[in-house]
Amino acid sequence: MAEPSPPKRSRANTDGDAGNNSVRPKGVTLQEPPLITSFAHEALVKWKHERVLYEDAVENRCAETGEAIAAV
Repeated sequence: MAEPSPPKRSRANTDGDAGNNSVRPKGVTLQEPPLITSFAHEALVKWKHERVLYEDAVENRCAETGEAIAAV
């Protein structure tokens, strides 16, 4: 009986180490700021909440990449 063939390596794994589990930096996803679509109170409250989340995401991205917040 023939011996089983070794598992095939993907083309992305070119360093020869099949068990490489190193952590790679996350990709940065650019996010658009929320737009004001209505001046109704409920819409502005929703916009403000989304804006706070957007600003937090920008601050986190800048902290990870070393980018200046003013440049974003």
